[in-house]
Amino acid sequence: MSDSTKGYGGCALAAFASCVGMSLLSFLMTVLLAPAMAARTLIAGSLDVLPQWLAFAALSLPLATGLVRLVLSKNGRVRSEPQSTRWAWTFNLGAALLGVLNVLGFVLSSATGQAGADLPVAFTAGVFGGAVLVAIWVWDRRPRPDPITVEEIRHTVAEVDRTLHEVRAANERVHQQVLQVQARLAELRAWSPPPQATGRTWHPEAGWTRPVWSDVEFRRLRVCHVESFRCADVVHAVYSSARVSLDTVSHMEQRALRGRAEARGLAGHLAWGRNQLRAEVHTGLGRVQFLNAQTHELKHEIRDTCGAPGQHWFAQLEARNAERRAIG
Repeated sequence: MSDSTKGYGGCALAAFASCVGMSLLSFLMTVLLAPAMAARTLIAGSLDVLPQWLAFAALSLPLATGLVRLVLSKNGRVRSEPQSTRWAWTFNLGAALLGVLNVLGFVLSSATGQAGADLPVAFTAGVFGGAVLVAIWVWDRRPRPDPITVEEIRHTVAEVDRTLHEVRAANERVHQQVLQVQARLAELRAWSPPPQATGRTWHPEAGWTRPVWSDVEFRRLRVCHVESFRCADVVHAVYSSARVSLDTVSHMEQRALRGRAEARGLAGHLAWGRNQLRAEVHTGLGRVQFLNAQTHELKHEIRDTCGAPGQHWFAQLEARNAERRAIG
């Protein structure tokens, strides 16, 4: 046989294989899209070809399940499961693939007005179905997360208890600071100046202020204001850390529920701790907001009752606050 004859034979074989492949793909897409085409045929009233589409539709789910089975790895997520779970996963993935393809096929055929799986519809659905199979292939070969251990859950339970203790301590600290600020405000508002008080002074923002307190009281009020400001900053950091812990606990709780019986038992304690922690953080944030409002009132009382030193201190404080806001 000459080289030219061999060349013609190779081309003919390639053309034959291409025709067989295209015919096979066309048949596969016809079967996979049969449920959508049966629905389109029923809507169009072409009942003469409906039995043919229904027959193909009966084969569509086994075919989709078989295609999914082909892309699953022997050591992948699905096939490493027990047999009952393995086939349930395969069946569900096949049903999902079939559902996606038929929704797409129905929409495309409705847009073109065709009652059958013409070439553009079949080609588009085939490309999309191939993409879904590739996605299943990639997902199946991703490493499975390590199963959670009882020791990990117990460590998280201990962390929840510790964080809950810290948040409750922070809440109590805010509560005590609020009481202290309220006591200072009550003293300021109930104070009556002695007969030798120097009288009122004028301030461009506050107007006529009340008679001034002594320098000793002024220092005490400043210390109270600084303590309130620092208390709010410190406990707010505690609450921010607790919020991060809440996300970790929620994730660990979901993993524990999928674990062994002992792990599932500890998941109940995680759920309790998460609910308690969320409630305590909510309470604490409300107290901080109230403390900030009381601290805001305190600084204005210092300005109004401590004369020129209080006004100077207030002006410097506002300047520093404006500078911090400008920096961001």
